[in-house]
Amino acid sequence: MYFLQQAEKKRIKDEEKERKRLEKERKQREKEERAKNIGKKNFTVKKAEKSSLSQYESSQEKAAEMAKTKEQLEEEKRVALSQRIVPLDLSSMDTEALIAKAKELHDKLYKLESDKYDLDDRYKRQQYDMMELAERARQMNKGGRGGSTTVKIQEEPTGPCPFDRLAEKFPNVPEKVIVASKFERNVDRRNFFEKMGVFESEWLEPNSNSGSQLHIES
Repeated sequence: MYFLQQAEKKRIKDEEKERKRLEKERKQREKEERAKNIGKKNFTVKKAEKSSLSQYESSQEKAAEMAKTKEQLEEEKRVALSQRIVPLDLSSMDTEALIAKAKELHDKLYKLESDKYDLDDRYKRQQYDMMELAERARQMNKGGRGGSTTVKIQEEPTGPCPFDRLAEKFPNVPEKVIVASKFERNVDRRNFFEKMGVFESEWLEPNSNSGSQLHIES
């Protein structure tokens, strides 16, 4: 038991010496690095991502892209497809190679269809956001000139306005307002059962004595 205790103490003492030695070497290396960097810049200047000239060139490229004719777009599409579609040589493939090639083509087609669906969905959402922003700008300009035929509804009987998705994407978008023309009729806010209750009631003929019409609920 005594020998085990002595061996444990010796091991702990050796580990402590090793730790101190490594710490001393690390500090020495840091000191040498600081001595080497004396007189050098201790900061990094980040290069601007895009200069005004590059932004102007990109805008010119976008304008030129939009000005292309239908024939030019079809030609670019044909060239792009010819580069992406590689002819297959199936004569030298055995059964296992054909199966592997079919699986590879299936995975590629699956990925392309997924990307197409995501791009279409993003395009539709962006179109909706642009229409919503244009409508809000039109309402703001119309209200600023005066003489508007629309009024702002402060509170709706059914509760507050629904969640505004544009306010989460664009911080400078004005708040969503509910407008209604003064020439429109009131919106029927009854639910389905309330509307059906109108047809479940019974109407009697006018009373010959009073001449009034009686309404009796069934």
